[in-house]
Formats: sequence, structure tokens, C-alpha cells
Amino acid sequence: MLKWLLSLFKPEVENVVSQLKASRDQNIAAIEAKVGEGGAAVETVVAGFLVNEAKRVPIIGAIAPFVEPALVAELTALVGQGTNDVPALYDAGVAWLEKEEGYL
Repeated sequence: MLKWLLSLFKPEVENVVSQLKASRDQNIAAIEAKVGEGGAAVETVVAGFLVNEAKRVPIIGAIAPFVEPALVAELTALVGQGTNDVPALYDAGVAWLEKEEGYL
């Protein structure tokens, strides 16, 4: 039953990942503007943006809050390794979402 329930999320997550890839440059510009305002760490802004985009799909909105901490942790680890530019973190975040989608 759980496997069937989770399978409902797969096409929606695939669609979100495709949209994030298609609008990469536009999204990165929006994130960079938000980072430029200050106040939040770059990894938190990138993760928040990606999760908010996913939340636009109602069925994913239900699970998005559960994945955000893991996504922030993943991006924080990259920042700790010296990767702190928005395009690299965005690409890593989208790749992480795509990897998670593979588990569904």
C-alpha cells in the first residue's frame, strides 16, 4: 500500500524537476536577487526556493516540509567544502531532488 501511495508522487516530482531544469537561469537570477538582500545563508535561500517551487504542486506540498531539512543539510555540506555560488548549489539541489525522485 505504501509503495502504491508513494508512486503517486513520482510523476509530479519528475515534472517539478523538469520545470526547475527548464527555467534554471531565470530561477538562479531570482535566487541571487534574494541572496543579495542578505539575512539568510545562500544554501538556505536555494533550498527554500526549490522547496517552494515543489510546494506549488498540491500533492508534493504535503511532503515538501519533510525533505527541506535534508536538502539544506546537503547544500550546507557543499558550502562547507567551498561551493557557495548559487548556480552550483542550484544544480546540486535539483540533482538531489532528482535522486530522491528515483527512490519513489
